[in-house]
Amino acid sequence: MRILAINTIMALLLVATSAFRAAADDGVPNFNYPQTVMNNADKSLNKALKNGNHPDVVKYLIQGTIAEAQISGDNIPGILNKIDSVAAIETDSAAIATLHYLKAVVYSSYFSNNAYAISQRATVAGTRPSDLSEWSKDNYTDAVAECLAQSFQYSDALW
Repeated sequence: MRILAINTIMALLLVATSAFRAAADDGVPNFNYPQTVMNNADKSLNKALKNGNHPDVVKYLIQGTIAEAQISGDNIPGILNKIDSVAAIETDSAAIATLHYLKAVVYSSYFSNNAYAISQRATVAGTRPSDLSEWSKDNYTDAVAECLAQSFQYSDALW
């Protein structure tokens, strides 16, 4: 059951990015669409948190994350903080595992979208700047590995 939920979430991530290319009925692109999705997802996320609906918490956090990232890559630190804050109050192990995985995906996607610039930066051993725009490739690799390790701590809940 939990594996099906994870697969559904992954499908949502893949399909959702194409949804932002949606046009209004008149064929004119709706440039406010990501902002609308983000606002609706935030409202639904708060409701899901209040009701303890763990699958919806994950669903709406993913929707809001994708929408916010579509608006601007500068929103990534805020997205990561939001994932952390929701994970900190979430009580369902499968949801926590999924949120840590989502955070790894956000780091990985940000790196992929900025790979050339990031790869040019030197790594200073044992340091990780607070500003993502100063991170090296090794910083991103370490962050993704940490998020995946946190996710795997809850692997029993996913079976």
